[in-house]
Formats: sequence, structure tokens, C-alpha cells
Amino acid sequence: MGGDLVEHTAGGGGLCIVDPAVRRDFPAGWQRVEACRLALFRSADPGNGSAAYLGKGILDMLKMLDPGLAAQIRQEVQANQVQPSPVDSVSFSFLRLLLGSGPPGSEEERMYETEAA
Repeated sequence: MGGDLVEHTAGGGGLCIVDPAVRRDFPAGWQRVEACRLALFRSADPGNGSAAYLGKGILDMLKMLDPGLAAQIRQEVQANQVQPSPVDSVSFSFLRLLLGSGPPGSEEERMYETEAA
């Protein structure tokens, strides 16, 4: 498989977000993000017990982009059965303590802290 798990997941999410059907069927905003998130989670293959170690399982890109799964999620969003996920935050204060630095002063620094976490 190669590469980093985060890169694969981000790539899958990126493909989902730029998919013309997703862009057409979901308004830009939380609905589109949640639709991609649901597709990512529901298409994960928990085979061989990997879900115990890898969150939802192994990324299955073809299943994630399946039109049938997209139609199911679209129906759920249109029926108001999908709610926005809580906003995440990441803080790696231990790293800042080790490095003797203060809190992130820019979005770029926040991005690096997120990567480190």
C-alpha cells in the first residue's frame, strides 16, 4: 500500500469533496463535509480485525466513491438525519513545553501542531 495513512485518508476525502456528483448534490458547507466523512467511514473495510487498530478499518476508495453509497447518504442528508460533527481542536502543549515555545501564533503554526499531534 505504501505511503502514510493520513495521506491516504486525506486523499480519499479530497477525491470525495471534488467529485462532481458530490459538488452537485451537496451545498458547500458542513453537509458536503459530513457526506464525505460518512462515505469514508462506511466504506472502510474492517477485515482481519484491522478496525481494532486502525479506527474504522482500511480505506476502500472504490467503495467510498460508489454511487449507491452516495445516494444513500444524500437521502439521509436531505431527510435531515445527518448533523454536523462537533468542531475539533488540537493542542500539543507538551511539545510546546519541551520546545519552550508559546501557543501557535498563526494558522501555519496551528497546522504544524496538528501534524505533530
